[in-house]
Amino acid sequence: MIVKSFTKAIKGISLVTAGVFSFSLPTIAQQALLTNDGAMFYVNGATVLVDGHVDNQAGTIVNLGTMDINGDIVNDAQLGGNGSPLPGSNGLFQVAGDWRNNNVFFAGTGRVLLDGGIQGITGISPSYFYDLELAGTDRKEIQFTDQYVTNTLILNDRELWTDQYTMHVENTNVGAITRSTGFVSSLESGSLSRKTQNNSDYLFPVGSTQNTPRYRPAVIRPTTSLPNTFTVRLVNADPGTDDPNDPNDYTKPVSDHDIPTCYVNDNYWYKINHPVGSDNADLALSYDAAFTDDQGAYNGIVEWDNITDNQWENIGITASVTTTTDPNDPPTLTFVRKNAINSFSPEPFTLSYQIPPAPPLFGDSIICADVVTTYSIIPNTNGTYEFYVDTVNGVPTGEIISTTATSATIIWNDMGWGNVYVIETIDNQNGYVACPSLVGNFLVDILSLPAAIFGTTYEYPNPNPNGTYNYNNPNDVFINDLISFHDSSTNTISWAWDFNDGVTSVNQNPYHTYSDLGTYNVMMVATSPDGCLDTAYTPINVVEGLIVPNVFTPNGDGFNDVFKIRNSAVSEFTFRVFNRWGTQIYETTAPEIAWDGKTQAGSPAPGGTYFYTLKAKLASGNDIAIFQDKETLDKGNITLIR
Repeated sequence: MIVKSFTKAIKGISLVTAGVFSFSLPTIAQQALLTNDGAMFYVNGATVLVDGHVDNQAGTIVNLGTMDINGDIVNDAQLGGNGSPLPGSNGLFQVAGDWRNNNVFFAGTGRVLLDGGIQGITGISPSYFYDLELAGTDRKEIQFTDQYVTNTLILNDRELWTDQYTMHVENTNVGAITRSTGFVSSLESGSLSRKTQNNSDYLFPVGSTQNTPRYRPAVIRPTTSLPNTFTVRLVNADPGTDDPNDPNDYTKPVSDHDIPTCYVNDNYWYKINHPVGSDNADLALSYDAAFTDDQGAYNGIVEWDNITDNQWENIGITASVTTTTDPNDPPTLTFVRKNAINSFSPEPFTLSYQIPPAPPLFGDSIICADVVTTYSIIPNTNGTYEFYVDTVNGVPTGEIISTTATSATIIWNDMGWGNVYVIETIDNQNGYVACPSLVGNFLVDILSLPAAIFGTTYEYPNPNPNGTYNYNNPNDVFINDLISFHDSSTNTISWAWDFNDGVTSVNQNPYHTYSDLGTYNVMMVATSPDGCLDTAYTPINVVEGLIVPNVFTPNGDGFNDVFKIRNSAVSEFTFRVFNRWGTQIYETTAPEIAWDGKTQAGSPAPGGTYFYTLKAKLASGNDIAIFQDKETLDKGNITLIR
């Protein structure tokens, strides 16, 4: 059927059942117009090509085939039937111009394909499309009223511009919107609305070509399978400025935010509402890490609170950051997810960088003072970490003696308690200032130390031996001299002694002798009731030499009863005693033997002055300074008192 005049009016009932029918206009200045005048136009399986507009003025058009319309389609009456008795328009409307519905559209299970340039989805009545597919060369614009899709919205690579109206997707299937690179943009109060009835991810493919073009989808996952409805709009502008497309909008400065937030995305934000249902839902918003002004390290979502604080506030504790799984999305698109949001009012949301949580510290919580211990953290990010300790009245509770990137080694002072603190600082991101974390702290119970203190007394105090060396140290002793160690420690319940010659003791006040020359660093470890340790040291010098007394009193009183030549490390020894007439009355070659004041016959020698000779050598070969010939011989007087 060819239209030869400007207008082809259909009267009565026109039934097109098969074949291809073309309505066209010869070369003139205006397009052809297929119209009806109260008649029914029924396409049943055929393809009708209209090289012009279709104007359904007062009749009914039922399309069970294909209507390929090169111009606009205007419905002022009825498209399709409601099933009694006429079926819905279960066929395909392929439209290159505007879709204008001013009355009733029964879509049935049909599809509307818009494949022209800029096309309007308009009219004073909303259209309830079954399948709506966008194609062609430019965006599609919703005008004058909201529009609805009851099955599938097929975006392909086109922009659906909702302006101040809403595209409602009524199908609760998560796959009710398909796309390659297409998206939905909105101005003013416009949005994309989806009904949900699954605990699954529902994609809201929102974007904008205003200002800097962006595709920044949102994903909402209800926590139940009950009916809910959510609406989403991307506002492609700085939240801190009034929305130029919404005169009723209000400013939401990114500098106004709560304490857990370091900075707020100042490039775009979202309007999200929950008009139907009350179930919690997970919300994921996106950014493109490869995009010039999206390179902030976002890890949180904030919501504007204009009820109490007038600031952006963190909406949850746990943020989950994941890369996109949609093969149609840019590989650098990243989602930040907050779980179980219980309020989508008020509606402004955007991405943020949340101050890093306090780094958790690990180490000893009960430690003895002066014990070196290390405290470590598990890094949150790739930031830097600073450690410090408490100061009480100007005195640090401990000293940090070394640090690594993730640990601090501390020696605690004896102050009863202390805290080690750590702060993480994130490097500048996208021009934002560095973000210090919340302060992590670790309380330490510092146990008091014992005070290890001990002294010494000797069988022969202050020997001052006469030898090659100037022995004036009160800790100088001879081989086999008895040394008494006496403890003066405080806050101590046990002792561990090491005499530095292989011998140890756990007595509080032990005794010890040395069998060889040398300097012995005696160590005593004191242990407190809490198990803390303190250590004290004293050097004991075991020296060589001889000491010859000049008087003794062999009267049996137990004091100074024998004449003993104290000696240490002597290899040769001969000691003789003579009376005043030169008669030898005693001799010994054993330096360990003392003279008991008796003659060789065994009788007590009378009191008086006696003479002695002493011939001796040191095992070391050193000279004996008191000897007359400086090598082997000494002689002198002995006073015996009875």
